Amino acid sequence: MAYTLMLVAYLGFYHARVAQGMDPATLPYRALWAPYSTYFALLLGVLALLFVGYDSFYPFDVWSFITSYFALAFGIFMFLLWKVVRRTKFVSPRDADLISGKAEVDEECRHWEESGIEEVEKQRLARMSFPRRCWERLW
Repeated sequence: MAYTLMLVAYLGFYHARVAQGMDPATLPYRALWAPYSTYFALLLGVLALLFVGYDSFYPFDVWSFITSYFALAFGIFMFLLWKVVRRTKFVSPRDADLISGKAEVDEECRHWEESGIEEVEKQRLARMSFPRRCWERLW
């Protein structure tokens, strides 16, 4: 379900980018055959969500059915709950904000790329106590 929703989010970004005339050459990565490959993957994801519990129908097994379709029902329920409680609206592709926060992300990427990831990580760990450093290295 998470992968399928990531595809939905990508399609939202893609349509917002096209509606706002953003040049795809400015992106560091472009999906091959976009958006057609995304629609195909979305179709496969939806089919997987629908047929993941196919074997629970005959003979019908309640526990298998619940286990197989809980994520789908819960995801739809949480989406609708968020829309109702927060009273959020869908944003049109032309009005979507694709720029806010980009400068901060670019600055963080520049920090890691220009100063070297290994050196920055060694400096960060050196400022920590020994137990904290051991804990950080686990992750």
